[in-house]
This record gives sequence, structure tokens and C-alpha cells, in this order.
Amino acid sequence: MDPGRGIFRRTWPSPRWPRTSFLKVLEKDDKNTTALASLASLSYNQASSLTGEKKVEKFDEAAKWYKKLIDVDPKNKEAFLQSRGHRLGEMVSRVDDRPRRTADEAGDPGPVKDKKVKEELKEKYSAMVDDGIANLQKALDLDKEYDDAMAYMNLLIRERADLVDNPDEYKKADRRGRFVGPESVGIPRS
Repeated sequence: MDPGRGIFRRTWPSPRWPRTSFLKVLEKDDKNTTALASLASLSYNQASSLTGEKKVEKFDEAAKWYKKLIDVDPKNKEAFLQSRGHRLGEMVSRVDDRPRRTADEAGDPGPVKDKKVKEELKEKYSAMVDDGIANLQKALDLDKEYDDAMAYMNLLIRERADLVDNPDEYKKADRRGRFVGPESVGIPRS
């Protein structure tokens, strides 16, 4: 039997129906955290399957929804973490087609040596990385044992270390990134 006919025929809602449904919820209750989180998650997940500027636009849309969620629920550690996810995703989508290090630098720890590349990366991404670190710190302030926040904090600190001006600054920043853990946010080792 043809799946498009008879007993197998099924009418599925539009792929946009979840978004439309959550927007209708927000029309009635603009502080509905489930709708805000769902819209943010939908935008973020849609961005994952896109490329180029469309991907960046969807990440920006996700960030907008996470910001609204944080405004409504400032104790939502996941919203702070996911707003970081948007930032990293945006950064990766804009940098992934361009090598960050030359072939000579590959495997050589330390800051990016090409001054032009480093300045371009600083100009485009320093504020984004700093914003991500600030959001992750807020998530860690809410839950000092939040493993995901610690892992991404480590990554962002090390990303920022690549953009410092000298090897000594790099070692200090990289060392801090490698040791983000409970003790670095005030929990003593047992």
C-alpha cells in the first residue's frame, strides 16, 4: 500500500509549529521560562545544521532568547551556560574555515605568532570570549560544582591565552585554564 494513501496517510504539522506554539505561549505570558528556553534551544539546534551567515544569524537568535530567559530567571545556570554555547558556536562558525596557526606554529604552544592574525582574532572575538567567561562565572557562582561550566571556562580561558602578547602571559593564562575546577571557584579539595 502506498504510504501516502489510505490508513497510512497522516497529516503532520508544519515544521514551524513548535516555534509558533511557544510564541503563542509568550503572547499570554512573556515570562514563561519553558517557552523561552524552548525557543532558545530550537534556534541553537537549527543553527547547528546551517552554515555561514545563516548559522551566525540563528546563533544570534538563540542568544537573544537566552538573554530573555536570564532576565526572567537569573538563577538559571543552564541559561548562562547555553548563552556561552552560542558565543563559542558563533566563534567557531566564523573561524573554522581559516587556520588559526601557520604550519610552522602547529604543535607549538604559545600565543598566536602572526601579529596580523592575532589582532584580527582579538578584534573580532575578545569581547565574545570575555562575555562567555563572564556568563560561565555566573553559572559557577550559582553552582560551584557545575562540571559543564568548568569545562567551557577552561576552553575559553585557553582560547583567550592564544591572543596574549608574550609567552609568559600565555603560560600564566593557559595554566589557569588547565586548572579550572572546584578549588578555583572556592571549593577546597577533600
